[in-house]
Amino acid sequence: MFQPQSFRVPEVRVLSRARWPLLGPVVLFAVLAAGYWFATARIAESLRQAGGWVAEAGRQRVLAYRVLDLVRSAQAADSESVRAAELAALDSAVREIEAGLASLSGRSVLGEETSSGRAVDLALEALAARWRDTAMPLVRDAVAEREGVALAELRLAVKRHAEGIDALLGVARSWASGQRRQLYWAHVGFGIGGAGLLLWWVLLLRSRQRRLALLLQSAGRMATGDMETPIAAVGRDDVALMAAVLEALRRKIRESLEERGRFFQLSSSLMCIAGYDGYFKEINAAWERVLGYSRFELLSRPWLEFVHPEDRQATVEAARRLTIEGREVESFENRYVKADGGVVVLRWNVVPSPEERLLYGVAYDVTELRERERAERLAAARYADLVEQAPALICTHDLGGRFLTVNRNGARALGYEVEEVVGRNLKDFVPREFTGDVDRYLARVRERGWDGGYLTLVSKEGSRRVLEYSSVLRREPDLGIYVLGYAQDVTEERDLERQLRQVQKLDSIGRLTAGIAHDFNNILSVITANAELLRRSVPEEAEDLREDIEDMLRAARNGAKMISQLMSFSRRAELRLEGVELQGVVSEAAGMLDRLLPDNIEVRVEVEEGLPPVAADRQAVLQILLNLATNARDAMPEGGVLTLALSKVSLDDSYSARHPWVAAGEYLCLSCSDTGTGMDAETLERVFEPFFTTKPAGKGTGLGLSMVYGLMQQHRGFAHVYSEPGRGTVVKLYFPAGVAVASMESAAQLQSVSWEGRGECILLVEDNELLRRTARRALTKFGYRVLEAPNGQEGLKTWRERRSEVALVLTDFEMPEMGGRELFQAVRAEDPLVPFVFASGYSVGELGEGVEAGGGVRIVQKPWDLEALGRVIRAVLDESARRGSP
Repeated sequence: MFQPQSFRVPEVRVLSRARWPLLGPVVLFAVLAAGYWFATARIAESLRQAGGWVAEAGRQRVLAYRVLDLVRSAQAADSESVRAAELAALDSAVREIEAGLASLSGRSVLGEETSSGRAVDLALEALAARWRDTAMPLVRDAVAEREGVALAELRLAVKRHAEGIDALLGVARSWASGQRRQLYWAHVGFGIGGAGLLLWWVLLLRSRQRRLALLLQSAGRMATGDMETPIAAVGRDDVALMAAVLEALRRKIRESLEERGRFFQLSSSLMCIAGYDGYFKEINAAWERVLGYSRFELLSRPWLEFVHPEDRQATVEAARRLTIEGREVESFENRYVKADGGVVVLRWNVVPSPEERLLYGVAYDVTELRERERAERLAAARYADLVEQAPALICTHDLGGRFLTVNRNGARALGYEVEEVVGRNLKDFVPREFTGDVDRYLARVRERGWDGGYLTLVSKEGSRRVLEYSSVLRREPDLGIYVLGYAQDVTEERDLERQLRQVQKLDSIGRLTAGIAHDFNNILSVITANAELLRRSVPEEAEDLREDIEDMLRAARNGAKMISQLMSFSRRAELRLEGVELQGVVSEAAGMLDRLLPDNIEVRVEVEEGLPPVAADRQAVLQILLNLATNARDAMPEGGVLTLALSKVSLDDSYSARHPWVAAGEYLCLSCSDTGTGMDAETLERVFEPFFTTKPAGKGTGLGLSMVYGLMQQHRGFAHVYSEPGRGTVVKLYFPAGVAVASMESAAQLQSVSWEGRGECILLVEDNELLRRTARRALTKFGYRVLEAPNGQEGLKTWRERRSEVALVLTDFEMPEMGGRELFQAVRAEDPLVPFVFASGYSVGELGEGVEAGGGVRIVQKPWDLEALGRVIRAVLDESARRGSP
């Protein structure tokens, strides 16, 4: 772009030369005038001196003739006095002549530098010498002799002297005439030179004026926009300098206009020049690109036609402010309609030119910007709505904890309106014992700039809510220093975490209990099996010994019952699930409890009609109710009410979300509630733990509720306990409704089966050496051949080596290296018809995927009943024989 400071005029030396054309005639005239003055002054001075010299020479001539007269007078004087006077006068005249001659010879009238001057000087010297040498003696002689001879000679000498004076006067007059001629020609030369210089100056001035006129015409063309015609700089005067400057300016302006023209056409902004008549005079290419119209359409139609109809009035008002009110600049926005019907938003900056009756405008396409702003406003509004509707507490507070802002939902989550929270301190919503937590929280925020954790707040209704918060310290110029906080109500999550920890703890305890029960079952199996073998070998008459053996068996069975309870808690007890109507179970249990409970405890039954059956073990459900009733009796030593209620409930997804281990669906809820002493929160946390009891030593085993928990898990249901100190306890049992059950083989069907062997070969796989040895002896006594293996790997190896002999595999479930399930899967993969009997404390459902009852698979619960074991083995072998198994 053209910048004035970048323009440079020609060099200074050129500017200095440029002064001479007009100054030359003036300077020459000054020089001529000075020469004229000097010459005329010198000539005038010479003429003045020559005049004085001529006058003196004339006086000398007069004096010379006077001397003659005085001599005559002196000679003719008749008296001495007269004569003396005449002589005195003569002497004075002579002396004047001598003085005049000395004066004339002392000054050079014609100048010593000329030949005439030197000749005159020599003539004067000779004339003076002759007067001195000739005339003066003759004067004395003539005066003294008073004779005519001397006087005649004196007269002749004076005449010659006068003639010499006349000759000198002629020379002087001739020289003076020459000087006057020089003076004349000096006047003539000065006049002619001055007139010539004046004419020269006039001609130069007229030439300058003509070139100035041409220069002004060029400037006028530039003013009208003609930047193409070059400006010639002729000569070296100031006009040429101005022409050179103007030509340089023209080139600069043309370059600037070309650059601006390129910028005008190539600019992405919409540039235009519009007339007061409402039409575009000039537009750049951006108009065609943005609006889609041709250049002809844009220039031939009023620009107002392209403005959006809704913006035309405002646009006209903006134009009126520029053209009528005289505003220097106007900025505004309007919308233009594109050729395809679309709309663009233009941001205008317009400057008027009243002299040209034009408007110069630059418009920027801000459509995308306005769309972004609109999107940002919508986003901000949505964000504000999101903040307001967010299920969380979003707030700001100062460094002292005073609330500055809070979202609506956050305030309402605590039971307050926004106005009730803003301005109050955080401590006002915290339990008194937790106010120190607020101080520590604020200190951490001030120190670190952020903080996160949990804080307990009290709602307006008085309930405590646990909030997980995250806060950050913010510094903003307009708002100062404040704390931005986000808090989520995690009360239910914390409860879920607590419940999950409880479930995990119970599951861990269950696994530990199952391990203990498994090992203890092995021990009891060895004891019971050996006791039964011993009983079979003792004669009938040894009654005392047989009674001791029976005591051993009874003690072992009691231990087995305790192990069964432990297995119930760990969900590994053997249950027989069948379709059971819980209404009948509740009625049966109520009848039993009427007889078993004290008279001061009232039993109430509340059962809905038309309830569907559930998959349940009837005896297990009765056992659960009896255990719960026993606990209720102990909780109501002074008597009370025991209520058994049965109803159908629907648990939705929200309930399942709060209790992740519960599947949504239809359930039958069997509740047992009492009006006893209740339990505190700490006791409620451990209520399902095995061996945990609040009863005195010797009054309970602590396995009642743990067994309830395990049995409900095996029924695919769950149990909830609700209790408060002094307000009683409610235990709710949830059974899935409408669950199909598979038919189970009854113990009565096995009673008809013989337990004796027929020489078949049984592969016995058991890791416990004592139990394996006891089982081998028992099976041998039953009439079977036995192959032994200490684990699954050895059992598989033995089966592969002697598979043609093995009629049945009797295996434990859990063993090192390879368990019973893996052994079952490996053998069945090679021979799907090999019979299996699992000896374990687990139920069939607990054996895992791929192991199902029936189809040559049975399970015998530990500790073993040898006769039951024998009948199961016999039944499986007979079933296999019927299927054609080898």
